[in-house]
Parts: sequence; structure tokens; C-alpha cells
Amino acid sequence: MMLAQKESTALELLDRIRIGYEYLPTWLKPGAREMNKSSMKFSNGSTIMGFSSSAQGVRGQSCNCLILDEFAFVNPSVCSQLFESVYPTVSSSKNGKVIIVSTPNGKHNLYYDLWQKAGDVNNPENVDGWRRFMMHWSQVPGRDEKWKQATIAAIGKVRFAQEFDNQFLDDATTTRLITDDVTDKFRQQINEFKVRKINQGKNLFVKSTDSQKTFIFTMYHDFDPTRTYLATADVAEGVGKDSSVLYIWDVTDTSNITMCLKFSDNRTSVLDFAFVANEILKLYANPFLACESNGISLGFIDQLSQTYEY
Repeated sequence: MMLAQKESTALELLDRIRIGYEYLPTWLKPGAREMNKSSMKFSNGSTIMGFSSSAQGVRGQSCNCLILDEFAFVNPSVCSQLFESVYPTVSSSKNGKVIIVSTPNGKHNLYYDLWQKAGDVNNPENVDGWRRFMMHWSQVPGRDEKWKQATIAAIGKVRFAQEFDNQFLDDATTTRLITDDVTDKFRQQINEFKVRKINQGKNLFVKSTDSQKTFIFTMYHDFDPTRTYLATADVAEGVGKDSSVLYIWDVTDTSNITMCLKFSDNRTSVLDFAFVANEILKLYANPFLACESNGISLGFIDQLSQTYEY
């Protein structure tokens, strides 16, 4: 019995088995009593069936070999019900087998839990009868480093790590708006920028009369009243970990956006950051400011709007 995420996938697997059967030598091939899209029945009494991953579709059926394909991608709402309904079909047989095949899909699903139960890939010991097997992309003929780089260029590092490197990624990794490959691309551009020493900018400062602190920022392009500007900010706690950052961009030509100014500091409090932002934004005629509105960012936004009337 074969179950796949979609019925069409199960039928495709069944069709591959049918082709394999046709190429068997005559002496090894049992007579076929029935051949249709969803099942194959043979003269030796064996049957192969394909189903979609539905708990109701297989309830009441019995088998001695159950194959679950792409199990990590089965809808979580039906995954447990499905497993509970199909597992008893093989548990009563001494020679029963359950084979689960899947690409990883994060760490919050039944497939990952079962994978963890099975122990290490190289350890012959298994837990609760499960044993791991892993197929890596490098084991497939015709796939080399050149193929890897071409595939990463097409789908990105995160997708490649999951689809081909068999990595169970955290949800935070797979659902981020900006993926690692995009971030790496811009880091590379920044490194090239530094090496070529193109417009290193000039360091300027603003001074707070209240806290007696001096805050340094870098200006790459002076204000031009004929240009259009946009500011972006990200707020941190100011305790030496993540940095609070403020950027000003020339967005006159959206196909060629230019960074005009940058402030970054990991020791600036939320209140001080609001002061710094207000002083810097004045230099570019108070452009629109984009900033996320949750957590500590709310204090920053309130300070800007209420105290400085930005």
C-alpha cells in the first residue's frame, strides 16, 4: 500500500512499479490478474495499491508493507489521524514494514519526530523499530559541484539545504522575508565596496544635550532638494547585542536606489535612538520613515511622533 501527499503522486509511483514489472524477465514475473490506475493484482495473491494521504481512504484496509511518500508535507491536521489509521494495518503482521520517504520540512511535524526516534544514520541500533536511511544529492549520478552551484543560483541556499542536503531547518530559517542567499549577496557587495574604496563617505556626529553623548553617523551623499528620499530604521535594545540602525536612501530612480546615510550603534538606547533619528532626518528634509511597529520599536515610534512630532 502506497500513500502520497496527492493521489496523482501515488499513481505516478504505481506507474513506475508497473514499468518495472514489465521489464522483469518472464521467469520472475507473476501473472497479472488486474492492472488499472490505482491498483495491481497478481496471480500469487499479492496486490499493490496507491492512495492519497487521507485517513478515511485507507481505513479498514490491510497490508504487510506500507509506503508513505513525502510524509513531512502531509497537512498537519490530518497527519496524526492518517498515521493512527494506517499503522495498525501492518502492526499485526510479524513481517510488516512501514517505509516513510520524505524531503525534510522543518522540525514541527510527525516525520521529524519519527526521524529523531530512529537515532543516528550510521548507528545500526534503532528505536521503536525505526531505522534511518539517507540519500544525499552527491550520490546521484551526474550531480557534481557545478550542478550544485547552478541549482543554488536557481533556488537559493535555504531551499537547496532542505531539498538536497537533507537539513531540517527551523521555521525561522525557512519563513524569513529575506533569505540567506539574498543576505550573502549583499554582504559580498559590501565587501567589494570596501575593497574598491568607492565613496567611503564622511563621518559626522550629533550631540545630545540631555545625555551628553555623541553619536557618529556616515554620510555618503549630501542632501539634494531635487531628489526623493526614504528612511528605514531597525530598533535594538542598546545593550551591546544587535545594533539600532538608520538608513537614508535616494529613491528618485527606483531601479537605481542609492544609500545616502547610515547610522549603526549597539549601545544606543531607544530614547537616544529617537533623538538621533530626528536630528539626522532633518538633514534630508524629514523623509518618510519605514520601521516595524512591534515590541521595542513601538517606544521608538511613540517617542518620534509624540516628543518630536515626526
